[in-house]
Amino acid sequence: MTSIRQLTINDTEKFVDLVRARPQTYMGYTDDQFQETIVKNIPGWVSEPLNFSVGVFKEAELIGAMVAVESPHSPSWTWAYWVATAGTVGVGFNELSAEREESLTALREADKFLFDEMEKKRGLTRFFVAYYDKPGSNNLRSARSSGRFLTFMQKFKLSAVRYHIVTDAVVPAGTEPKYSYQRAIIGGRVWPIDLSIKMCVLIN
Repeated sequence: MTSIRQLTINDTEKFVDLVRARPQTYMGYTDDQFQETIVKNIPGWVSEPLNFSVGVFKEAELIGAMVAVESPHSPSWTWAYWVATAGTVGVGFNELSAEREESLTALREADKFLFDEMEKKRGLTRFFVAYYDKPGSNNLRSARSSGRFLTFMQKFKLSAVRYHIVTDAVVPAGTEPKYSYQRAIIGGRVWPIDLSIKMCVLIN
């Protein structure tokens, strides 16, 4: 049985263990530098007021997490990070089973919990997400087009389907985006892979 709640400073160790167990940051692309940055950010993600972290638990085990970071400069937030144990998301969706339905239910509940906080409680109707801009992939984090992104959201009935999604910037490998808010969205570093930054605005 799964449960959803906001993560606190007391969950730091569990969050770190989950990240350490899942080193791939962008669908198979492993980057030790970014993983260490994630681990360093976790205490702030679970304690600072502008941040909001959602945990998915199975019994007492943390099996998934989503992180939202509110901008201090504009009424927007960044979907900064998400991670799950192997098979919790993705693999489990390929089979018709009770476990698949439980995985889908947990994903939808965590998604709703996150968006209720950022959209309804904080009044933020615009968010950003960045991912590996990998040609020919249908994966959520590497899809080139907002159409594929929306297809994923529609398929699993997630909150972002209510948003209009546009490309805010494409960041070629080895370069930095022009604006400071974009640099913050991609973790304040230069990546060896192409990245795409999407801006998502609530339709109504």
